[in-house]
Amino acid sequence: MQITRRALFRLSVATLALLLVVIVLIGLLLPAVQSAREAARRMQCTNHIKQIVLGVHNFENVHNEMPIGLYGAPDEKMDATDEGFGFLAMVLPFVEQSAVYDTLRPGQMWEQWIAEYHATDAAGKETMEGVFTQYHTTNPGSIMPGGDAYIAYFKCPSSLLPNIAPATFDLPGHKSVPLAEMIVGYATSDYKGCGGSDGPNFDGKDKNNGVLMKNAESNGPITFSHISDGLSNTLMIAESSYAAGDNDGEGIDDWPTWIGGQYNDEQVRITGEKNSIINLGPFKHTWFFLASGTSKNNVNDDNAYSQHPGGANFGLCDGSVRFISENISQETYNYLHGRDDGKTVGAF
Repeated sequence: MQITRRALFRLSVATLALLLVVIVLIGLLLPAVQSAREAARRMQCTNHIKQIVLGVHNFENVHNEMPIGLYGAPDEKMDATDEGFGFLAMVLPFVEQSAVYDTLRPGQMWEQWIAEYHATDAAGKETMEGVFTQYHTTNPGSIMPGGDAYIAYFKCPSSLLPNIAPATFDLPGHKSVPLAEMIVGYATSDYKGCGGSDGPNFDGKDKNNGVLMKNAESNGPITFSHISDGLSNTLMIAESSYAAGDNDGEGIDDWPTWIGGQYNDEQVRITGEKNSIINLGPFKHTWFFLASGTSKNNVNDDNAYSQHPGGANFGLCDGSVRFISENISQETYNYLHGRDDGKTVGAF
């Protein structure tokens, strides 16, 4: 049976119409699919943060104190207050990563380093290299064994950061920039500790009031009993998935790595200070001050940051995880970071 040209034309038109309907339906369904995928990623991120919070709880149960946010020099007498192992390295055995911990040996390396620090201090010397500087000076071109281990609990599935810190990174809204030398090759983390706030009056007089601070600001061991504002009113873990640059905007030295801070304490912790905001505000799509015309005066480099629309995930000291809006008031956000500022926030 022959098909006439008219019939063939009608068939082609019908096929084209059906194809257009399919394309329209796909266009309508795609946002819903993307939304469902993001919801699943956000839930997975929530679970990761919960595991980290529980790991800190288990650490505290075993050691009778919480881990330090950054294990750097204990005072400002010498260098290296902002360089050292991070709390995530210390909680590895409590998040089912004992093999990585045993390979890295951060506890033993820290004890050895701090003993050398005190000996140097007693000798009256003014400077001492940090633990990463010492290692990379002795072992150029390599990283600490175990420091490149990808750990799923430490990564948000929505993050744009690669699992391993690269030599260069194409920063959104900016040119490709190099990473600082000692960061390259280490495994990335998308989660940081909450290190305090400006205090109840935004006067900066009580900035050492967080739960995971750097050693120079901790004023001794912290336990859960020190959180007088209540565990459900105090932040412990924040999502922070961005890389910040140096002062001239030509490199990245604030890349978050779970092992610690090779250069800055902001690699492993954030704060709730006056200019610390969730998702960087107007700099969301230029990732901090690397874009032309921005600077450190606009926003701090210790912010919570996520690729989740509208806010970021946070772990509280009671073990719960909350998604906090990027539009939260600065006052409320400030109070949530303080463990003993006397401001119990309640619902937020």
